[in-house]
Amino acid sequence: MDNTAQRSYVKTRFMLGDKAADIHNQLLVTQGTSSVSLRTIQSWCKALSDGTFTDQKGTRPGRPLETSSAENVSRVREIVEKNPRMSVREIAAGLSLPRTTVHRILTIHLNLRTVLSVWVPHELSPSNKTARVTCGKEILKMFQSHSMEFIASHYLVEDESWFQWINRSGDGSGLEKMTQNPPHPVLS
Repeated sequence: MDNTAQRSYVKTRFMLGDKAADIHNQLLVTQGTSSVSLRTIQSWCKALSDGTFTDQKGTRPGRPLETSSAENVSRVREIVEKNPRMSVREIAAGLSLPRTTVHRILTIHLNLRTVLSVWVPHELSPSNKTARVTCGKEILKMFQSHSMEFIASHYLVEDESWFQWINRSGDGSGLEKMTQNPPHPVLS
């Protein structure tokens, strides 16, 4: 039973002459821990006796609970499209919105993530998917055309970072230096 149904039940039982404690006990039997508290039922009974009770939960004055309106989402989208390198704080300051709201809009409503301090779509576009398949095929060809020793002696992959081994001695006896190569792929 949701809160609205419990409000209606309390109203009905109060009009039948039941006291708040009795109504609460009846709700505990039927709803268990999901029933509203005794104090809430007491305040509803007081509102019923005053004539200020409504079956629906009313809006409260003050700051709105949700500032992720369609207008704010479109405003944030425009700013990120113009400059994807802006931080959450900069966007929030420019739009006079709370940082948490801006972060929620970016990550949940727009489905964006930061990669190298740039807001990018979390989902891959068709061109990104094609690029990944092409890269995978090239790596597969490299594995098929070279021995495992060649690959192990030239490349190391760790957490999506590619490292190329450089043998400076020239005699093939050992690997002396490792440089990061190539740079991170560009997301479109």
